[in-house]
Amino acid sequence: MDGFAAHHDQVDDDTAKRQAILDSGRFRFWSLGWRDLPEVGREVSDRAAIFLDGLQRESEKERFGKLAVRMAWGRHAEYQETVRRGPLYWLQRYLTDPEEARVTLEMAARSRAFGVMDMATLKDPELREAALTELDAMVPGWMRRRLRGSDANPPVVGGSLQALSGTAYRVGFALVIPRDALLSSASLTGGIRAVFALDDGKADTGPDFEADWQAFWGATNLLQFLPGFQMMSAQGVAAERYAPGDAHDQKDAPTRDLISDESQPGSLGEPPPGVR
Repeated sequence: MDGFAAHHDQVDDDTAKRQAILDSGRFRFWSLGWRDLPEVGREVSDRAAIFLDGLQRESEKERFGKLAVRMAWGRHAEYQETVRRGPLYWLQRYLTDPEEARVTLEMAARSRAFGVMDMATLKDPELREAALTELDAMVPGWMRRRLRGSDANPPVVGGSLQALSGTAYRVGFALVIPRDALLSSASLTGGIRAVFALDDGKADTGPDFEADWQAFWGATNLLQFLPGFQMMSAQGVAAERYAPGDAHDQKDAPTRDLISDESQPGSLGEPPPGVR
C-alpha cells in the first residue's frame, strides 16, 4: 500500500480486492503500510499483535493447549513470538520457505482464533443471540445465514463483539464454529468461519483511526491463513462489495475423533456438557 494517508478512506475497495485474491484459491495477499517497514528512529508497528493478544481468553488458551496434545499441535504460547514479530517478518519467512511458513502461520492464526472463543455462548442462548445479532450488523446477508447455524447445531461465538467483551471496538474480529464441528479434527479445522471487519463509516486521518487501520491490515496478513476467513469493511458491506467465495476453505483435512474417549486428557468432551 502507499500508506495510511492514501488508503484510509478506501478500505472497502482494498478489502474486496484482497478477498477476491484469497477466494481464488491460487494466491495469498500481503498488505504492508509504511509503519510496517523498518526505519531509523521509528518503531515498526505492533498494532496487529497488540489487538490479537488483547482478545485472548485464559480459559481458551488452556483449552487450546489440551486440544494441541490430541492434535500434535504446538501450545498457544509457542506461537507468541511469531505473532509478536509482525507482518514483515511473516512475509520474509513465507518467501524464504513457503511450506514451512504456511504451517507455522496457519497454527499461529488458529491459536489466536481459538483463543477468542467464548464457550459460554453454547450454554447461554441469550448471550449467543446477542453476539449473533451484533455480528449480523457487520456482515452481508448471505453470510448471516451461514453463521447462525440452526437450533439443532448452534454455534460457539467469540471475538471482539461488545456483547462478549463489554467493549466497543472499531476493528471487529469474530469467530463462529458450529457445535457439531467440535466433534472431529476435519470439521473443527474446516468448519471455522472467521470474520474480520473494520468500521470505516467515519474514516479520517486522525491517530485513533490510523491505529485501528494498522491493526486491521497487519492482522489480515496472519488471519488469511484461517479456513473460511472473510475480511470486509462497513462501507463495503453497505455497498454489497463482497460475494460468497469458498475456494480457500479447507474441506478435506484428515478426520480424527476428538471425543471417542472422554476420559483421555485433552478431550473436548461432548458439547455442551463437556464445555466448562
